[in-house]
Amino acid sequence: LPPSNHLFKEILNDQGWYPDIYFCAVDSKKNFIYSYFNLLRKLSNKPTYKIFLSMYLGAIKYETFHFIDQVFYNIRPTFKDNSECEKLYESYLNKITQLSSISDLKKMNIELWELYKDYASNSESRFLRIGLIGDSYSLIEPSTHNYVDKYLGRLGVIVDRWSYNYLLGQKMNKNDNVSSSFDRVFKKELGVYTSLGIKKILNYINKGYNGLIFVSPFNCNPNDIIRNLLNKIRDEFKIPILDLLIDEHNSDVGANTRIEAFIDMLNREKNFQNYNEENQIIFRKFSLTKFICDPLY
Repeated sequence: LPPSNHLFKEILNDQGWYPDIYFCAVDSKKNFIYSYFNLLRKLSNKPTYKIFLSMYLGAIKYETFHFIDQVFYNIRPTFKDNSECEKLYESYLNKITQLSSISDLKKMNIELWELYKDYASNSESRFLRIGLIGDSYSLIEPSTHNYVDKYLGRLGVIVDRWSYNYLLGQKMNKNDNVSSSFDRVFKKELGVYTSLGIKKILNYINKGYNGLIFVSPFNCNPNDIIRNLLNKIRDEFKIPILDLLIDEHNSDVGANTRIEAFIDMLNREKNFQNYNEENQIIFRKFSLTKFICDPLY
């Protein structure tokens, strides 16, 4: 955020440090990519095509990290031996980290897709689906949420924290009743990140998720506006929501107990769904246009 950036610069100057500082636009992904491209061109003095290729490689690698999470979120509940699953996950992470060509990364995506089909494609309807919501940093950095996503997988839950899920049918019809209800609940502009969080919740409701978990760090959360609206969302859309505060300095036993109780409640309420052809699982190729333009991609 620009005010914070200037504050950090003043702190460094007060300590006798006067580094060259460059800012990137963060008001939208499109503007960020554009400003980041110009910044790289200014700092590297490399030809435009080389900068473009390096950024494209970075985008593909980002997508591959995204995709491996989607795959293991779906197959983790199928493993009887959790240690075997985590070893497999770490091995793929190491492979992706070391890859440095676009063709190899595309091959890795195909390999991950085959892994998904081998483990989960015929059994995933047996499991609960839960969407994780909250501020971006708390969801992206595992230590801030105490690896809630992996713990849910061990409890037999398919979890999602990205909103744009490759492994769900993307042709599901938009529910106009849900959308109109959302417009009624959220009448005011609530800022960029809160608005994205609300769109993410709408995605989960439209896709028929069994419940939501609002993850936030203890005593610090930029998305408190959403927390204040959780009861209204729960009552309006009849979707169970767990408000989970995480304190990474304390034991995770208390948080895990609340999660287990929440899962037990969902299992009692769950009605198994039959997925028709409209919601059939598909493999979506990387789209540069969507990556740049779609804030939920």
